Amino acid sequence: MTLLVQFRLWLRGASVTERASTAVATMLVVILLAWALGPAPAGRIGQPFDGGALVPTGDGLGADAGAGITDDGALGAVSPGVSATTSSTLPGARDTIIEPRPASGHEGTAGSVPTGPLTATDRGVTAEAIKVGFTVIDLAGIDELGISPNVRPDASRAIDAFVDYANKRGGVLGRRIEAFKVKPQLLNTDHQRQKCVELTQTHGVFAVMDSFAFGAETSTACITAENKTLLLNGNPGSADNVRLGFPYHVSVHKDDNRKMKDLAAAAKASGFFDPATGFRKLGIFSDACISSSSIFDSPTEGLKAYLTAAGVKGWSEFRISDCDPAGAQRGGAQAVVQFKDDGVTHVLLASRPPVVESYLNAAGSARYYPKYFSGDYMNLAVGGLTDKYEPEGFDGALGVTQTHAGEGAIGKPLPPLTQTCSEILTDHGLEPISSAPPRDISDDIEVLELCESFLLFLQVATAAGPDLTRATWVNALAGIGDFRAAVVDLARFDRRGKMTGGDTVKLIKWHRSCTCWHELTDFGPAAG
Repeated sequence: MTLLVQFRLWLRGASVTERASTAVATMLVVILLAWALGPAPAGRIGQPFDGGALVPTGDGLGADAGAGITDDGALGAVSPGVSATTSSTLPGARDTIIEPRPASGHEGTAGSVPTGPLTATDRGVTAEAIKVGFTVIDLAGIDELGISPNVRPDASRAIDAFVDYANKRGGVLGRRIEAFKVKPQLLNTDHQRQKCVELTQTHGVFAVMDSFAFGAETSTACITAENKTLLLNGNPGSADNVRLGFPYHVSVHKDDNRKMKDLAAAAKASGFFDPATGFRKLGIFSDACISSSSIFDSPTEGLKAYLTAAGVKGWSEFRISDCDPAGAQRGGAQAVVQFKDDGVTHVLLASRPPVVESYLNAAGSARYYPKYFSGDYMNLAVGGLTDKYEPEGFDGALGVTQTHAGEGAIGKPLPPLTQTCSEILTDHGLEPISSAPPRDISDDIEVLELCESFLLFLQVATAAGPDLTRATWVNALAGIGDFRAAVVDLARFDRRGKMTGGDTVKLIKWHRSCTCWHELTDFGPAAG
């Protein structure tokens, strides 16, 4: 008698309980076999990914995009089930505190409060609170970096307003937000590291919300790769930097390499490289003062690689390496001489605003007026950073941006999340957000980037559920889908490994009449 016949005879005489137990055991065996035969996760935190080309969707995370973190912060497999197709089942994923508050006030919570008791689940997460770090930009030396000198000075009070807003609505499923603030010096990498250690090791925060106060890539890597702490900021840096900090580094903004891809693709699409419009020779004006050279030189995801793919045959490149103000002035004048000698008719601008300003002043003095195109690198497309540019030469310049720059000049209202951030501020006695030209949103950019990052953090933490850990937070991020931000139009988090946003762009044009940007097109899919 075969084993199959014996099993069928036993099954015919077995009780209902025995049959049910056998069925459950068989299902478990099948599940275990499927798990054992599946692919194992690859890669390690802190180890750069293989340098391949960006995937068409622009996440730039290569073959390890399916990796995540385990509850102890080590690399492991991301649990399935948190994807774009299942996002509607995530707790609180569609009913979060990012929605504009009801007219009656701040009643209600961000999601359903768990029925069982909360417990400590991870570093910085207790039964009662979640420790969150926040940065405030140290305005000392801000002009030297080209940040708008009129940036609003109440960022610390704005953080208090955002945290109070969240806590009045129940925090995250009953856990209140406990804020820890630091003030890194923009021009001092040692001081930035000190503040990184203060947040991650001294205070033991669960996550850090930063605009661009941690300006050096070594500082963001201190938070992410070194101390394995979630970082949401408005300045993700190069693609290499995002990969180094994976999966802890998250931004609704895109990385610098993706910005370069947008720059080349949008310039081509607008006809900037078309000989019929007078194009003969391209110039690239950049500097080597802050960012990784890979954003220009990477053979697969650098600006020059993207220009080659766009059909540009050659160019004259001038990259400033002397980064003090005097060096910027000298470099600007030298670039003008080089571009004129090389017959450059069209220039891509990819440098810090004060360096670009020095170059444009030198070009104006020499009566040299090529056509210009710029993008989001170093916030060149944000109003308030360009209102001091030499107006005759820069008039008519084109740009591509992931942000809402240029909308105030054509009378567009603030986007919904920007309005929410503005209401939170005014409800706490602070000034509202303004997009009025010529400064556009530049004066409010720090508080807006903190607001959009914090509200995204809260939405994802709510979706992660009561057992909040870094692992569950990263898993839940993949199911958020489309996040309409405040500075940026769209950040799409619809799959594992997608850590940055900026997924739509538009064209803008600069007008000397208002020294401001005007929106030229609606948002469309980004190249980068």
